[in-house]
Amino acid sequence: VMQPVKMGKTGQHLKARISSGGRSEQAVWWQSAHLLEDFQAVSGPGHLVDLIVEPKINRWKDREDVQFEIRDARLHAPADLAGV
Repeated sequence: VMQPVKMGKTGQHLKARISSGGRSEQAVWWQSAHLLEDFQAVSGPGHLVDLIVEPKINRWKDREDVQFEIRDARLHAPADLAGV
């Protein structure tokens, strides 16, 4: 998870880049802005986050892009990664 930020009119959603296998894509998690600090703590290379995502087509201002909707997440503390 990279660059997590709040989005939406009232900042109620999260947006971030997610990567796996050398690919990076945009992801959103609706109504989850309260988790921003948790995601910031594990963002960037070397951190592991298990995500359940659903691929969607994001249609916004006459553009179409692939976007993943996060359904659930498990954040790992650095100590959890000792054997990984």
